[in-house]
Amino acid sequence: MIAEPEPSLSFQGTSGSNGEPYTEQPTGEPGFAATWILSNEGAESWTPTIELILPEQNWDSSCDSVGEIPAGGSTTISCTITIPSHESAGWQPEITLNVDAAGTEVSSTTILTIAANSAVQWRTISIDETVNGKESNIHLEIANQGNTVISDRILVDTPDGWTAEIQGTEIASLSVDAKQTILLRIVPDSSGKSTISLSLENSNIKNSTTSISIDVLKNPEIEDSKDSEMSAATTIAIIGLVLFMIAGLILAGILMVRLRQIPPGNAPS
Repeated sequence: MIAEPEPSLSFQGTSGSNGEPYTEQPTGEPGFAATWILSNEGAESWTPTIELILPEQNWDSSCDSVGEIPAGGSTTISCTITIPSHESAGWQPEITLNVDAAGTEVSSTTILTIAANSAVQWRTISIDETVNGKESNIHLEIANQGNTVISDRILVDTPDGWTAEIQGTEIASLSVDAKQTILLRIVPDSSGKSTISLSLENSNIKNSTTSISIDVLKNPEIEDSKDSEMSAATTIAIIGLVLFMIAGLILAGILMVRLRQIPPGNAPS
């Protein structure tokens, strides 16, 4: 008489790629590992088939293959699960592992808790022709790539002397999967290549900062004037120096003449 299989299945928990345990499960790549212990408490060996049931079709999973388990033996079943990045933080879905041990089925259902993942993505839509001293616009887009609502102030960092102002609201207000356009108006104070940075006030948000490289064109009205002013200042300085040297030579000549006019007997000892 063949003994009936006696499989036993127990959930062990979830963990990251380095083995760190998770109390809440992260969304997005690279996913996380869920593990179970499958034991053979019967008198005969058997090779199980396993099936992992996920709450949504767009979830992804891959489970290690399981070989024959001898009587009294056990093995670890490990499945890598990837939750879509937009799944709401705090949601508690169920996953179920079904095991068929030579016709005898056993299952284990576990409740997960989706961890918060705050993340954004910036995109530069367009940059107007930028001329030193003149107003121009930069069009950007910020998108919520995480699973939490984001409401945070946008900060702008520019080179010294520049002015920059966000037209409209300075708050990034984004529901999950939402996008928001940003119009940044700038007035450069120098020509050449420069960088402007935009960031969210909450630096804990993933990808909270972006940098934009701008090639600022010269403005002849400003820079020729500055060059002329610098040239005039340089000329004045040179003339002043020459006049100072001439005055010094004249004073030295006068002093020499007066010294020669003093009678020898009256010359200072």
